[in-house]
Amino acid sequence: MPFFSIIIPAYNAARSIKAALDSVKEQSFQDFELIVINDGSTDSTVELLQQWKQQHPGVKFEWRNQPNRGLGNARNRGIQIANGTFIALLDADDLWEKSKLWEVYGLLQNKPDAEAVFHQVRTTGLKKNRVRKAYLPRSIEELLIRGNPIVPSAFVMERHTFRNFAFSEKPAFHGAEDLHLWIR
Repeated sequence: MPFFSIIIPAYNAARSIKAALDSVKEQSFQDFELIVINDGSTDSTVELLQQWKQQHPGVKFEWRNQPNRGLGNARNRGIQIANGTFIALLDADDLWEKSKLWEVYGLLQNKPDAEAVFHQVRTTGLKKNRVRKAYLPRSIEELLIRGNPIVPSAFVMERHTFRNFAFSEKPAFHGAEDLHLWIR
């Protein structure tokens, strides 16, 4: 059983999926499985996944195709088929630093009772470079005032806990399915 299961939901991600997959392959900590849920893409995402798998036969990698059911559903499906002790989320248009899994692994080894870890992220692009700091919200009011501190690509949670607290699949929460989960 791998330590991490990395879940990437992908919908029309042809422009970014290869870079996201490469950022996983380049991790300094390699005890993981990689699962992509293709959520009904109509671009060349599937062809790129096939090419990537052929080019990297040493990576434990699989993908599943499904009709478009939304981000929450795609993440939940990946979590349900995952075998890792911890689930690490990565969006198809995000990248990880090479040491991300190693650093999270170290934190989890130092805090064996921890069920989840999240960290700050560095945002680049659109002529902006900024660090989005992580903080632990103490109330829903603080969360509403300061904003959502938890970016899915910077979040890791124990697999059994994730299975008990699934992402919302309701269309009303599209774009906020992660915040809905964090509040619960």
